[in-house]
Amino acid sequence: MADTMTEFCTLASSSSGNCAFLKADGESFLIDAGISCRAIVNGLKLLNAQPNELNAVFITHEHSDHIKGLKVFLKNYKIPVYSTLEVLNYLAENDLVPVDAVLREMKDNRCDDFSAQIISFDTPHDSVHSVGYRIHTKSGAVGIATDLGYMSDEVRENLYGCKTILIESNYDRAMLECGTYPYYLKRRIMSDRGHLCNDDCAGQLYTFIENSAEHILLGHISRENNLPHLAYATAIQALSECGARENTDFTVVAAPASEMSPVYRF
Repeated sequence: MADTMTEFCTLASSSSGNCAFLKADGESFLIDAGISCRAIVNGLKLLNAQPNELNAVFITHEHSDHIKGLKVFLKNYKIPVYSTLEVLNYLAENDLVPVDAVLREMKDNRCDDFSAQIISFDTPHDSVHSVGYRIHTKSGAVGIATDLGYMSDEVRENLYGCKTILIESNYDRAMLECGTYPYYLKRRIMSDRGHLCNDDCAGQLYTFIENSAEHILLGHISRENNLPHLAYATAIQALSECGARENTDFTVVAAPASEMSPVYRF
């Protein structure tokens, strides 16, 4: 059973740093490395995982809160990095990975190098190329979609059928509008290539539960323009209004900013 069980969690998830861990079918992966190498290693220790045993690191996009620990991590551990060609070129050209890093392109939006089948899909965000991931394992699928200005059909369709979903609930609209960010930054965050607010995230969750989702992890919660309990309460209210029952039909957790989330096993 242990060999076929899927384990998934975030090691950190916020506007300051993002890193997730997935283990399935005898293989293990990181998704993003936006926290320090030390924090990654410490998080893996809590999971009884060794960094040098990782099979790959998958990068969603090149923004610092998703890759700032990558270069030091790769200096210590020779793990291959997968992403889109645009992101890999950006990392190499801007000295964000070691010169001897093993960089592998997600060709045709998929990776078939492992027992788990890993599919990438575009997310609408202001980067050189931002993607989410759908990871198929023997026991089910995990969907990861952070950094998206709106819920596109492509994102929605790739999250359907996933048992566990990490989805962005980045900002509370009132907090952002009344906050101290400059006007241009507020406009960027609220744009179609910015981030997903609590209300827009919550409004999509019931369709995922109707399509096999059992666990929803609210991620990339802004430290400045959101609060974990606001993201959670907004999600629960929207789901309750649709007749879904927490801990019976689904679970929802706001991912901790700088600590490990609950570990989902199935």
